[in-house]
Amino acid sequence: MVVYSKVIAEVYRCNRNTLCLDLLSASQEEQASILIVQMLTIILSEQKDDGSWSSKQQTICALHALVLIFSLPFVRTMTEEIQRVIDKGREALAAMLPNSQEVPPELTDVTRETDSDTWSDIAMCGAPFAIRDETPETKAAIKRQTQKILGFVSFFSSRNHLCKQPLWKIKASIIEALLYRPMLQAARKEVFPATTAKEKDKYLDYIPIMWVLANNCSGESVCRTTPEYLLDMMVLSMYVFLVDEYMESNIIHFSKFEFATLKRSIEDTGFGIVQPTSVTNDSHNPPDLADMTPRVHSALRVFRAFTTYIQSYPRITPASPTSLLDLRSETQSYLLHHLDQLEDNARLAQQPAPSSPREPIVFLTPRTTYANWLHTTGAGHVSGPWSFAFFCCIMSSKIRHGLDCFRTVKQRLLAYKMNDHIGAFCRIYNDYGSVDRDREEGNLNSVNFPEFHYRTDRGWSQGEGEGEMEGMERVKKVLLEAAGYERRCALGAAEELYRELEGEGEEGRRVVECLRVYMGACEQFSDMYITRDVTNSVK
Repeated sequence: MVVYSKVIAEVYRCNRNTLCLDLLSASQEEQASILIVQMLTIILSEQKDDGSWSSKQQTICALHALVLIFSLPFVRTMTEEIQRVIDKGREALAAMLPNSQEVPPELTDVTRETDSDTWSDIAMCGAPFAIRDETPETKAAIKRQTQKILGFVSFFSSRNHLCKQPLWKIKASIIEALLYRPMLQAARKEVFPATTAKEKDKYLDYIPIMWVLANNCSGESVCRTTPEYLLDMMVLSMYVFLVDEYMESNIIHFSKFEFATLKRSIEDTGFGIVQPTSVTNDSHNPPDLADMTPRVHSALRVFRAFTTYIQSYPRITPASPTSLLDLRSETQSYLLHHLDQLEDNARLAQQPAPSSPREPIVFLTPRTTYANWLHTTGAGHVSGPWSFAFFCCIMSSKIRHGLDCFRTVKQRLLAYKMNDHIGAFCRIYNDYGSVDRDREEGNLNSVNFPEFHYRTDRGWSQGEGEGEMEGMERVKKVLLEAAGYERRCALGAAEELYRELEGEGEEGRRVVECLRVYMGACEQFSDMYITRDVTNSVK
């Protein structure tokens, strides 16, 4: 707590009436704001039931920090919560510190920039610093941001897995999350063309919220991992949306020849993935450039830029050679899974249309069984293996000092099993939330597989068998049951993996914290898919 108070006091030193972020660049201001909101979240989470923070020293420092944060515009939606915490803390401090003018010697360094009268006001929290005068434009911008924050708070606080969380924690998480958006917006321009969709990349708001909520609401502690780790995983999540959008808005319009040429190019070249000599198939040569149409050339340039961006991402380059090779391989597989999905979509679209809206669309030519498809193309299409390969590179680089993320054979097997089931339940929840959109756009969905239906004398009926529930309602019930099974399998493997890693000591525990946030974010996305589709419309 003393550290937080020192940091905020140092920023406060620039201006006696408010925390001054004006001296920082735009990027530095965003980063400083994120750190301050994280400090606020930690301070609020550590207040005891009696209003104190364990000791007199901790309580004074906490109140000092809260009073300084109070006037910041980006926490304006939390002023009531902060004031209540300050009032309760002031009562606890009054009982500990009868003489409010006395400054404990151990706090001299924290308060040296503040005279004793001001410190008395801060320590006893007579009143927070006044919010400085703002222009009408600033007030209007703050009002719009406040309405946006409160809208997100209303939505996420009603979700089943968050409804028991303190409202202040959800609000603080959303405030922090929206501070990442400018950084995501800048990264969004690196590879893929800007969208013309009416949704205007609304997922750039939701992606940070998913990760920050996972960081603050996936256990008893808050702020489990660093802002740097969160931003890296947000960038990865953004590219999941962008690849999907590019495929469905561009590649879907390719002729059969163009599609086959593109797929063979990705299979044979791999964009820099070098196969060992012993397994190289000399009969597979890259397609002749003369055979490529301009659209294929353009797509290959985009995909090459994408793979180069990911593989040269600054914070993964120190990762182990094995981790980097796995990421390169999974990047290639990720693109191929998308192409497989598009092929499946095309075959589904060629089937005779159902005679009525109530008649199910059953995929008559699946490439394999549903269970097999779910754990290969299905999970790969939503980036299950690719995202985890990127995560392993981050862990290898930032925590393992260039060694592999998972050290033992058992750890590797558990990690593979865990993520295999994560990819499956993420795909199922994704499909559950997009049944209507997929039917309208002609995309293959889990509910189209024959296993979810049964034959009658009159043809296909919806659901696994006879029952009281009608049509698609019955199919969705089966789908959620399958998602629940995959989720339980993932959580079981994860808990065993956590125990294995924690047995290593501090380094292993740090990997566990990041894994818990990774798992928490996957669950956040899955829960959101059930009620809200944030993908851009591209068809």
